[in-house]
Amino acid sequence: MAKVVFIEGVSGVGKSTMVQGLEATLRNAGYCVRAYLEGDAENPIDFYAAAYFSAQEYQEFCRRYPGEKERVLQNTVCVGEARLVRYAQEGRPLFCGPVSGELAEREFSYRPTRRIPFAAYLAALTAAWARFALTLRDEEETDFFLFDGALLHHPINDMMRNYKVQESQAAEACSQLLEAIGTSACQICYLASEDIPSQLRSARQNRGQTAPTQEQIDWWITRRRFDGYVMGALDCPHTLYDISHREWEARLEEMASDLTAPGRG
Repeated sequence: MAKVVFIEGVSGVGKSTMVQGLEATLRNAGYCVRAYLEGDAENPIDFYAAAYFSAQEYQEFCRRYPGEKERVLQNTVCVGEARLVRYAQEGRPLFCGPVSGELAEREFSYRPTRRIPFAAYLAALTAAWARFALTLRDEEETDFFLFDGALLHHPINDMMRNYKVQESQAAEACSQLLEAIGTSACQICYLASEDIPSQLRSARQNRGQTAPTQEQIDWWITRRRFDGYVMGALDCPHTLYDISHREWEARLEEMASDLTAPGRG
């Protein structure tokens, strides 16, 4: 069975860069790798810019826009009794006019304006992970699936911001997601920094963004403690990689070695 690797850490620690570097390193070593970055519309378990519909709401939506039905179907993921429709890729809308507007109003996870109940959110996400697990069991060619923040970073952000969950609730939810795949197939690689404020300021400057406020810095410091609690509660191996001194190349080599060591890859 392929190994599922979650590259995790707070904002600005270099998760996306590490995923890309690890993908290249593993491929150069002869492994077959699939990697998914934040916002990737092909990501089977992490959803950004996706609209949530119940099955009945979805049917009604398709009837209202018959000319867009085929494109809607192409961008739909069935998750249990619900339907998730991806409506943007890397910030670019996949639909136009009122269709795009209505889909955005039904945003599933990222700062939704029409927040669905937490139970519905978790059920849809768990169904997506279970759906991925079905393909994972039959996967014979791929050695590694690499995910950019799909287990901790994005789901916990959603749960904290949208539903004000406590640490124990987040741990229980993440455990449910892992169980849908099977924890024996999973590994968490956590990028940790001793100086989160400096790391966050540097990352935002490199991205051309405004400097973080003290409130934002405090939030991410809290998030780091939150992550630590959740990881400790999960039945999933995790390793911390210290990038406090920005030695990403050394950590990349270390991570690749760990993942390909006998009994680990």
